[in-house]
Amino acid sequence: MQISNTPKKLFNLPVLVLITISLLFLLFVLFPWKTLTYLNFQNTTLLKEQFSSRLKTKYYLMLNSENISNSDIITLSQTLRDEGLWKYSSMLLKKKININKLNKQQHQQYMMILLDNYVDAYHASVNKKERIFLKNKVRSQLINIEDFTHLSNQELQTLAELSSDFGLYPLASKFYYQLANKNTTYRSQWFAEAGKNFNQSEDYKSAAEAFKLAGNFVNTEIIYNEFTNDWLTALVKSNQLDQVALFIDNFKQQLPKSHKAIETIANIAIQAGFPEQASYFFAYLAKNDPLWQQRWYEKAAYWASNAENYEDAATYLINAEKITTSDNEKWYIKQRLIDIYVKAKMPEKALALILPLIENNPKNLKLLDQAIDISLKNKNLATARKLNKLYLSQNPDSINALNRQVNIEAFDKNYKQAINYIKRVVRITPNKLEPREQWANLAEQEGNKDTATDLWQWIYKYSNNDKHLKKLISTAQANINGNGLAVLQKIAREESLPKQAAYDVFFHLIRKNKKTLGEKFLTSYLSHHKPDRSLLKILAKWYSGERRYTLSLKTWNKIEQKYGTTRTTSLNKFELFWLLNKKRKAYRLWLKNKTSWNKKANRRQLSIMAEIAWRYKHYRQSLSYYKRLINNKYKRPLRERIFQYMRIALLQKKLGKPKSALATFRKGFINTSSLTLLINGLQLSFDRHDEYYFKSFTKLAKKHKNKVKLSSRYWLLQAAHAQRNKSYKTALRHYKRVLSLKPKSREARLGIRAIRKL
Repeated sequence: MQISNTPKKLFNLPVLVLITISLLFLLFVLFPWKTLTYLNFQNTTLLKEQFSSRLKTKYYLMLNSENISNSDIITLSQTLRDEGLWKYSSMLLKKKININKLNKQQHQQYMMILLDNYVDAYHASVNKKERIFLKNKVRSQLINIEDFTHLSNQELQTLAELSSDFGLYPLASKFYYQLANKNTTYRSQWFAEAGKNFNQSEDYKSAAEAFKLAGNFVNTEIIYNEFTNDWLTALVKSNQLDQVALFIDNFKQQLPKSHKAIETIANIAIQAGFPEQASYFFAYLAKNDPLWQQRWYEKAAYWASNAENYEDAATYLINAEKITTSDNEKWYIKQRLIDIYVKAKMPEKALALILPLIENNPKNLKLLDQAIDISLKNKNLATARKLNKLYLSQNPDSINALNRQVNIEAFDKNYKQAINYIKRVVRITPNKLEPREQWANLAEQEGNKDTATDLWQWIYKYSNNDKHLKKLISTAQANINGNGLAVLQKIAREESLPKQAAYDVFFHLIRKNKKTLGEKFLTSYLSHHKPDRSLLKILAKWYSGERRYTLSLKTWNKIEQKYGTTRTTSLNKFELFWLLNKKRKAYRLWLKNKTSWNKKANRRQLSIMAEIAWRYKHYRQSLSYYKRLINNKYKRPLRERIFQYMRIALLQKKLGKPKSALATFRKGFINTSSLTLLINGLQLSFDRHDEYYFKSFTKLAKKHKNKVKLSSRYWLLQAAHAQRNKSYKTALRHYKRVLSLKPKSREARLGIRAIRKL
């Protein structure tokens, strides 16, 4: 091979020149002359910012360019946001996007980018007010996107998570539902997330539905799955307890092997308020989980007790006690068993358990306390007394034990002993009122009313409490025959008494024939305290009963001045006017009020009204009053009824109703056997030639021979009647009988003379 020593050329000059010319041409063509013109006017710092990266350069070029498509703007904005340049993205959209020309897809993209930018701005902000503003912007944007369709799985997941993060829990649930319906791979998880967000918004009913759907897409053959607990919890919170109960019933039919699952359902049963079901599951665990058997039995006992199933509760605790080897735990279980027997109202069983414990621990005051309470519930006073004295022997100044001894003795009606113990309490706590109150009550029960009154007086003096004043007054009322009278009189000088207490003092003095003192008490009481209508009425009526009519009238006037005129006041004044012989005043008052008095007047007032009407010739009104008086409601002594029948008959006669008058005379005689009514009836029937009534009265008289045989007027009427009927022999016989009863009878002599002349 031949080697040349001629040097090689590194550059081909013509080619190099051609390349240089080509590059210059391209530079001329491609150089951004417009941009160069723009850059001539820009700040140096800004220029450095614009050319710090190709993306920023592209952003500034697009920002200063015209006629750029919405599609390019959205693409660049998304890119800027993805690179963390959310401010540039927001500015580009704000300045360049033409919202009116966006199609449906572009609008959706635009809204999603805006949302992302708001979220980035929120996380970047450190100003509290600005963060609140941006948070509201994010929430508003999420609400605006709510009804968008054709969202990708990733977008839906992002929207759901953002809605949850920013407190729009129902909206988050809505997005998770859409995601579950669209992305079936993780459907259960999406429904579960929807349920969690419903829980956050406290829409537990919807949460339960979501968790139910989540469970449905796991394994329908297994009753318990990873979402069951959330579903049942939501059901409980939404108060859909019937569904919980149905699930528990089904769950019991196919219990899983997992002890954890059974414990979970037991806890759900507790939340739902089904303690008996919880007890069932814990008892099941106790039989199938030997490692924690004692714990399960204790839980089963507790919830059985809550369900008031005390028999099972006791059985479970007895089983738990058999299992444990710890003395402390045995002690604790026995304590619980005692409590269950107490709740079950089986104090005899509780006592049988606790007494051996006390024998082994006689200085355990807490145990003694419990045993005494159980003994009292069992009404075993002997045991309670014995145990409480044991307690007092160790703690003689125990207020609780002393009070308990008081109650034991009081329950056994050993009031003297009870008072001795309460006195010990008083000595230990001299400034407390409660022991003295109990002492006062015991003194009352013992029948020592004077001591009780004195105690209540002392208590009220130091407490000045209305409650104690009321008790003092009631005790004094009950002891009014003792020192209660003086106490009530003393209180009355300073305080207003209850009405009944004032009555009691007044009437007690009256009954004891101390009328002056009674009057003085009541008048003084009424003058020193606020006037009382009922007490004034009592005083007015008492004056009337004492025939001190002027004072009674004065008191009724005072009542009217203070409280106004009523039917009661006017009726009583009317009665007093009559009794004071001021009949004209009584008449005027009656004229004014007679209509309103009709139903209000009592028997005495009605009889005065009848007399007033008779006196001033208001015969019809008088007749109606006497008819009311004669009925059974106003039934009075015989003399008054005879008078009333007589007045009724006479008024009927005056009103031109002789038949009614005759009927009244007849009825009056039948009801009263009054000879006066019979004679007047015979006279009226004779005068009116009423043979029917004359014979009727004669027939009635024959049934009362003893009444009429000595009545000269009766035989005189019979003689005149026989003479009129030309039965002269009968008439002569009757006239002679009249003369035998009344020898100087002019009518009989004239009758005999007339018959003999005939």
